[in-house]
Amino acid sequence: MICVEPVDPVALAEPAGRLLAQVWEPPCLHYTPDYLRWQFGFTGEQLSPIGLAVYSDSKELIGFNCATIRRLRFRGAVSDVFLFCLSAVHPQWRGSRVAGSLYTTMLQMAYKTEKPYMSFAEAGSPSDISAQRAQAAGRYLTSLGPFVFHGFMPRPNAEPGDVRVIETDDPEALRPVIQACDDDKTLWNDPDPRMLVHYAADPRPSAMLLLEGPEGDLRGAARIVCAETLTPQGMSILPIVDNLFLPNPDADTLRAICLHAARRWPDRVTAPMVSIPNVWGIDPAILKAAGLRQTPARFVGFIGTYSASDPFTPACGTNLDIV
Repeated sequence: MICVEPVDPVALAEPAGRLLAQVWEPPCLHYTPDYLRWQFGFTGEQLSPIGLAVYSDSKELIGFNCATIRRLRFRGAVSDVFLFCLSAVHPQWRGSRVAGSLYTTMLQMAYKTEKPYMSFAEAGSPSDISAQRAQAAGRYLTSLGPFVFHGFMPRPNAEPGDVRVIETDDPEALRPVIQACDDDKTLWNDPDPRMLVHYAADPRPSAMLLLEGPEGDLRGAARIVCAETLTPQGMSILPIVDNLFLPNPDADTLRAICLHAARRWPDRVTAPMVSIPNVWGIDPAILKAAGLRQTPARFVGFIGTYSASDPFTPACGTNLDIV
């Protein structure tokens, strides 16, 4: 008999990591306990993370799902949201009711709060199918994306041009740029002060960047990470542009971010390419001029709301970090 149990996701980081390693095929992030505890540790003013687990008769973890927390802004409306992420079902239990029970229970718990929820999934994956089933069951679900991963390979003598990259230890320094990001299509990541501090506490090597134009004008902000990834060939360490805040995207600013990421950890990085998972809303001509190229990885996103009149319903995409 399948029984879905609420759990503290932070306390379950080690067994959840072992389960994710069995389920997610490379290439994928290396889900260390420290990384998972950090990812599960996002909290908001209105919401707290949700963890769900399914155990076998022998007390082995065979299913897991988590809803961590983010804060989003759209056309002036701001709200904490659940971010469904890192769902896993043991390979021996695929095709059973475990995945469906996990997703259904997560939806029920999220809907009790009347707050939106988000998820990212590979097209056609079990998570994508579960979301479509939720829509068929009458949930108010809006598709976001698609989100096409991009890569950046720096040329040996490339220069950032007139854009100055400034690393900051003060997460609040990003606030003016974050607030300047505003349009009528994008769900903007809008972390509050506590969330900004939590982003900076990522256990992986990371840096928060501000981008200045030649006149000292702030052109953008970003968070970059030196991440361990698992590939079919083994462990690889590469830089990732995890968050982009570009009120008025331009090729010089985007190139400066990628160049800085490529050169930030020369003694750690084993793969020369910078990964940029989310470039939503940036003109393809700008991406090409900045030196970014598409990779095969593609995700779809969803925003689920309690009612059709929720202010987030008309959104088309998001700049949120893809988890």
